[in-house]
Amino acid sequence: MFRKNNGKSERAPLVGHVLKRISSQQQVVRIEIDAALARFNTGILLRDGLVLVGKPEGLDPSLKLGDTARFRIPWNNKFEVRMETIVLHLNLKNGTEVFVCKSPTGRAHAVRRTAERFNTSRFRNLHLRLPALNDVFPIVDISAAGCRVEADPRLLKNSFGVGRRIWEGLVHVEDKLQVQLDLVIPRVYHEETVGLEFKVNRRGNHERKLSTLLGILAMGEVSTVSQQPT
Repeated sequence: MFRKNNGKSERAPLVGHVLKRISSQQQVVRIEIDAALARFNTGILLRDGLVLVGKPEGLDPSLKLGDTARFRIPWNNKFEVRMETIVLHLNLKNGTEVFVCKSPTGRAHAVRRTAERFNTSRFRNLHLRLPALNDVFPIVDISAAGCRVEADPRLLKNSFGVGRRIWEGLVHVEDKLQVQLDLVIPRVYHEETVGLEFKVNRRGNHERKLSTLLGILAMGEVSTVSQQPT
């Protein structure tokens, strides 16, 4: 509920006030759904204690009941609102397609991530090579501080023990771009993926290469829902 700001604790805003302001002012927010590997700009509508969220094309196959949709508060991005999905699809009278979330109560959550993540599941040529495991893994999302990769469930706990230090790695797009990593540490499992923290090799220009890759992803990843819920 609190976030330190210049040594002082800042109290998180009430979620109800945040949702009412965004809905009444028809502000656009960036929704992120980690389980569905989705990120998009859209509007939300507060109605009868529920939150209606405008849907982008292509979300249906990956969205599941119970998925958490979250967004940073536009005027205070140190805090975010997290909402549980309870209806996957609804057509409004104006033709807008939405999914429905429970309206959360209490106060917003402090943002846990300082590094913005980008969905890369649509790219089939972005991989993480780990020489210590003698294997290559498709990257499904990436940030300046880590990534998530697909892996055979049988390998997860054996090869990717949480907290285990894996020395050296390589993020690469075929032979066109290569980012050397000094250290990779498994942090969390999710079905057939594992979330990894990494440390980029500071020699050479590998940090700049990763920054370039993230910049390209930032320009092309986020879609905007054309018709907002009203």
